[in-house]
Formats: sequence, structure tokens, C-alpha cells
Amino acid sequence: MRQSWVGSTGPKARSQSAQKNAGTIQTALEELIHSEDWGDPLGYSITVNRKGENLETEYSVVPSPAQPTTKEVLQAYKEKPINLEALFTGGNPFEEADGVQVEEPAF
Repeated sequence: MRQSWVGSTGPKARSQSAQKNAGTIQTALEELIHSEDWGDPLGYSITVNRKGENLETEYSVVPSPAQPTTKEVLQAYKEKPINLEALFTGGNPFEEADGVQVEEPAF
């Protein structure tokens, strides 16, 4: 199973799309979603950390209280929207696709 998500990367307010086969990140996200303390991820922030390279790469998933989305992140998203559907069709999520409407972010 393939999972995709969109987030901002640190103080540079750069939008980024990430893709990872089922594994560490998916399991951690599912545990958060089913947790009584965290639940629906629309109500909090999630940070995915990467350590190492190649076969030694490890990921950690850390929840934190929701913070308002910064103006810089919103502006970056508006300037370069991400078409997540393209990830499932082999396309480029950063290129405009015929017939696909990119919605305003829910944040």
C-alpha cells in the first residue's frame, strides 16, 4: 500500500510531497489515528523525521498540538499547488494535470 501526504518543511515554508511504501511511517500514523489521546490527524500537527541514508534510513513520527498554518506556507501552497492524485497514476504532483482541479488547502 502506498501512502502520500503534503506538509511544509521547516522555516523555509516549502511545500513538499512525500511518498513511502507501507512501513514505519504508515504504522505510526495508524497508531496515532486510533489513539484516544490523538485521534483524527486534522486536529494536530505531525512531524516526520528522517535519520540515516539508503538501507540505514529510519523514520520517526512525532505528534504535537496544532499550530496555525503560517502565511508563508499558505502562500507557497497557493503558488505551487500539489496534485496528490498524480502520485497514484505515475504523474508529477507538481505539474498541472488536465481535468484535475487542485482544491484550496483545508488548513
